[in-house]
Amino acid sequence: MPKRNNMETSPASKETNKETNKEALKENVDDEPKTKKVKVDSNSSVEDIRKALQEEARADSSTSDESSDEEGLDLPDYKTIDVDPDEYLQQLVEAMYGHRLTVKPALDLSEYFPEITEEQIAAYDIKVVAATRENKLQALKELYRKGQSMACCNRFGESLLHMACRRGFKDIGAFLLEEVKLQVRIRDDCGRTPMHDICWNPRMQLELAHMLLERDPTLLLICDKRGHTPFKYARPEDWRKWRKFLFECRYLLEPLGNEETRKVFQ
Repeated sequence: MPKRNNMETSPASKETNKETNKEALKENVDDEPKTKKVKVDSNSSVEDIRKALQEEARADSSTSDESSDEEGLDLPDYKTIDVDPDEYLQQLVEAMYGHRLTVKPALDLSEYFPEITEEQIAAYDIKVVAATRENKLQALKELYRKGQSMACCNRFGESLLHMACRRGFKDIGAFLLEEVKLQVRIRDDCGRTPMHDICWNPRMQLELAHMLLERDPTLLLICDKRGHTPFKYARPEDWRKWRKFLFECRYLLEPLGNEETRKVFQ
């Protein structure tokens, strides 16, 4: 497992089995996401889906650049607005829902995040940690089949999902989210969520980000104890790609427009 202080000092630096989550596994030739749906079957692998998406992208390169005029909204243009992803997110939410939201520290939201239990800590044993750390999906599945809990974490609150996201293990991430159905609203003792780990990875993890975003977009509004949102860990040279990602996945931001979310983040 990477040392815990790596992120502290560098804030700037599938097998899937649910048809409704197939869009979580999309990546085009230059590592930017596409929202176009591709026909797949239940036996499609991550690589099959990726190749199909690349072919779709070549056949219709205009899909990702649909204009905001088609929706009747004056949406911010990710190509021309040179702002960080946090500000672009706020502009996008304001354009779609008429309000801005306030970033909140994870450690101040005790009722928003479940408390860690002794059972979770006890289940965080060497076998399940090693299988995750070494990206051994089949070993992890076998442990799960035998009754091993995947909803485990260490005493610092670091979970298997944190680990998979930080290391960019997409297949394990898909397994934990789609088969095990782990909750994504989890935090470590520094207030970091799995979305922080995704953005910290030096290589953009758009597929994992999509999986988390479709389950809980409020993770983008959570900051750690140093005041850093997930996007604060993204490299500036990737900001445009993250803006593009937000624009193309804007349909997943709908929960940010509801009253329940506004009560927490306004």
